Amino acid sequence: MRAVLSKPRNNDSREFEIVTMPMRPEVTILSLSGSDQIGRNLAALASAMGLGVRPVVVTTEMVATGSFLESFPIGGKCVLTTSRTLAQILQSKTVLEQVRGAFLDRLDSLFVVGFSGEKHERFVLDALTGGTVNQPVPLAEADFQYAVSPHSRDVCPYLAGLTFGPVDKTTDFGFVVSDEDDHLVRHIQISNLPFFLELKTRRCRVFLLACSTVADIDAELSPEGSLRRCFSHLIPEMFFLRHMFDSHCWHTPERFACFIVDDPLLRERYGFLEYGPLLEAMDQYRFFTTIAFIPWNYRRTKSSVARLFKERLDRFSLSVHGCDHTEAEYASGSHDDLLRRTRTAWQRMTLHRQETGVDFDPVMIFPMGSFSTKALRVLKSCGFLGAVNSTAGAVDQSVHLSIRGLLELPAVQYEGFPLFLRRYPEELSDFALDLFLGKPALIVEHHDYFREGPDKLVDFVSHLNRVAPDVHWRGLGTILERAHLEKTGSNGVVQVKFYTRVLRLNNQGNAALHYVLRKAEAGGIRVSRVLRDDVHIPFSFDGNDLVVELDLPGGAETVIQVECEDSFRETVPDFTVKERFNAGLRRLLSEFRDNYLSRNDFLMRAARRLKAALYRC
Repeated sequence: MRAVLSKPRNNDSREFEIVTMPMRPEVTILSLSGSDQIGRNLAALASAMGLGVRPVVVTTEMVATGSFLESFPIGGKCVLTTSRTLAQILQSKTVLEQVRGAFLDRLDSLFVVGFSGEKHERFVLDALTGGTVNQPVPLAEADFQYAVSPHSRDVCPYLAGLTFGPVDKTTDFGFVVSDEDDHLVRHIQISNLPFFLELKTRRCRVFLLACSTVADIDAELSPEGSLRRCFSHLIPEMFFLRHMFDSHCWHTPERFACFIVDDPLLRERYGFLEYGPLLEAMDQYRFFTTIAFIPWNYRRTKSSVARLFKERLDRFSLSVHGCDHTEAEYASGSHDDLLRRTRTAWQRMTLHRQETGVDFDPVMIFPMGSFSTKALRVLKSCGFLGAVNSTAGAVDQSVHLSIRGLLELPAVQYEGFPLFLRRYPEELSDFALDLFLGKPALIVEHHDYFREGPDKLVDFVSHLNRVAPDVHWRGLGTILERAHLEKTGSNGVVQVKFYTRVLRLNNQGNAALHYVLRKAEAGGIRVSRVLRDDVHIPFSFDGNDLVVELDLPGGAETVIQVECEDSFRETVPDFTVKERFNAGLRRLLSEFRDNYLSRNDFLMRAARRLKAALYRC
């Protein structure tokens, strides 16, 4: 807290009152030099998570005199530093005595990283833990796993109880504990050695991470966007900061999940997929399915299945899967071609809704995972909420997928249009990490996943529900409309980052709150108006960010709509007879493959060989 002078409400300039203001949520990065790479990486991570950063560089004079303690006034301090920094500081006997006494008493929490098995680290650990934790040791095997304690759900949410790997033997170590203390908590272990642990002192909570480095959040990642490979360099730090600062960090108030099946028609059976048994599994094991529906099939839905989808909106939804689902149809660089495909897809889905009563979510799932940046621009101008894909890279632009980007809910944003990643149900830890970051757990499969029935899916969903008991299973449209990050400032104002043209915002508290909403709107598509519950409201721009401010009573929900210029007014050529014939032939052959050839392994292999031979010709 801090005291400031404030004029009274009557604006009497002769009198002032003292108002107590909450301090800005911030972390202190303690280092010996401004060039400390780990310190810079910690500062960048904390800042990206929405926290203030206060760097404290300890000089030689401060170490010699012990005056560095003055940088840490009592109350509310969260300090992150490295073992090497502490080792240099502790060379002073005066400072050593301070660390064992007054220093830790002045802090709420201390996070220490940068352990690499060097001799000086034992001295640091002795000063911090009184000999309970000894020098870290190298790992004997590279195929060891990270084991997150099932009792650490408060510190390590969504990963508590999971075991996964492999570890990074070049940077990961294990602490040796000489005495099991009731105040010592092993949050993560590697081969029974504590890797990330917590020690509770009289006032301060000391967190130690047996890792030699911290991830650079601007480093490039693989296109599938998995953070498992840099888990030890990043996630424990995020566990710590989220645990200590809670709602003051960027976070999402709700977690969502959805199971997506690509391609099937709405008929009782498509390939190995049967809607009846799938619905029974969803009801019993609590999950939701979105069908990635190919618009070309808009006149081929069975009325009995349409009735099922209309009656069970709590379990089924449709999203848009291309237009004709031809080869890389959304990888085109032609604006006119992309616009006619998108316009045709929307018209077909609208006609399907009129004929069957089954609504659809304006979310594009790209056929075969291929898309161009121009496709995203067209989708935005045509009113789509967002796109979903298995990789983040466009065919015409190399993507720089970084940790900083993955701290946002969509993997990437092209001209303010969001692209969300989905995954195949292989590594549960990938979905757990997505949920920890606030991202939706989007699971994708095809009809052949049900070759042995729904049991394999049920097993995966059951594990996910145990990891995330608070997850909400919804359709893609609902998930994208509620996709946002928020944080509460020291003044009580809630900052919100949202990503789609529609935001459903809910104040889950009891008191009214003031919100400041921001949405990136880079690119050439102009925002024409913003509506709140269908009423025009003012908006402004801060650089490329659209900004809206509003008040929302406790327990209330409001809907924000951002409307952009409409490209449906443009005139583009229709499909030729040849294009229509080729699209129809491809769809019928694909269905023949899925419904008949897929049931015979020999015929399926022969069909794949024939397809490969035709491509070579």
